[in-house]
Amino acid sequence: MKLGMVKAGTKGSHIGRPRVTSRCGFGQRFDEVLERLNAGQISRRKAARELKIGYATLKRLLDTHYKAE
Repeated sequence: MKLGMVKAGTKGSHIGRPRVTSRCGFGQRFDEVLERLNAGQISRRKAARELKIGYATLKRLLDTHYKAE
């Protein structure tokens, strides 16, 4: 099993669970929710529910988003 994972990794294949950000249309929905969050129209909890992700995942995404700016 481990050998197969190493072989797949050397070929550039992704191993493991897909990232939340790779979901279809996630980037656009995240930008829309981010605007509403910054305007104070919704809470972080409600934003996480709308994006269908966990609160901690949203917090990590927001932390990396604001560090990048």
